[in-house]
Amino acid sequence: MLKRNLLSSAKIFCFAAVFINSFSIQYCKHTLPAASESQKIVFTSGRDGNAEIYVMDSDGANQKRLTYEDAYDDYACFSPDEEKIVFSSGRDGNLEIYTMDMDGKNPERLTFNEADDIYPSFSPDGKKIIFCSNREGNWEIYRMDVDGKNLQNLSSNPHDDKYPSFSPDGKYIAFASVRDYWIPEIHVMDLETKEVARLTFNSFVDCYPKFSPDGKKIVFTGYSDGNPEIYAMNADGTGIERLTVNCDHDDHPAFSPDGKRIVFVSKRSGTAQLYIMNACGENQKRLSHSQSFDVYPSFSKKVQPDK
Repeated sequence: MLKRNLLSSAKIFCFAAVFINSFSIQYCKHTLPAASESQKIVFTSGRDGNAEIYVMDSDGANQKRLTYEDAYDDYACFSPDEEKIVFSSGRDGNLEIYTMDMDGKNPERLTFNEADDIYPSFSPDGKKIIFCSNREGNWEIYRMDVDGKNLQNLSSNPHDDKYPSFSPDGKYIAFASVRDYWIPEIHVMDLETKEVARLTFNSFVDCYPKFSPDGKKIVFTGYSDGNPEIYAMNADGTGIERLTVNCDHDDHPAFSPDGKRIVFVSKRSGTAQLYIMNACGENQKRLSHSQSFDVYPSFSKKVQPDK
């Protein structure tokens, strides 16, 4: 009986939050910006039996499978010149970092160790790749050249650091860390000085941070209101705003190159699917309709002119 009452209370709180939030966002009433056929989103899907890399137009059209492996392919991200995709794969026994052409051809393995390497992304100038690895016993953030050379541990901390994302000028990375608390919070690192500043102090999980294209905002997944939702804040950690309000799982947000839209994952339909919304959280639209999971979306990098 107690458990039933607690669940009922949680549902009442959640639906009340949805109702209240419908009145709370007053600064963004324009429609969802038009999608461009040349603007792509790369993502992971389990629709063919295991996790593979797919690509689609930013309106959800023309979904195409890029990898064909029995192993796990995941965490894909475009290069700034849109000639390569970096991703993590278990095709050689454990999760390692690979690159491939935009059409999925010519895969090249970049890391070689017995641990797991995940969540890679390119630097804004396309010369470096950051990723996280547990090769030294805990999760750390590493940087290497695009050919896999000159590997460097950036975080060098005994506590887990994960999910790094470059700032648009390449001078900083945002990431999630438990170094200051026992649950993940958002931090930012100056890549020249290696100084780290904590941005969130919520006593709840905050993870998957991504900078906006102008570097002024960071979008992330937060659990402050009980379930995973999408939040945005200023790059210094101030001005936190909740962008999604529903009773299901919303996470893994990423900005479009012009900063007007955010793609994210939601379980509101029952399974993890891809959605898109304005940068303020309005006009949420479903993009994928697979029978399995669609996760870890990332936009192509070039800004397309408005239609």
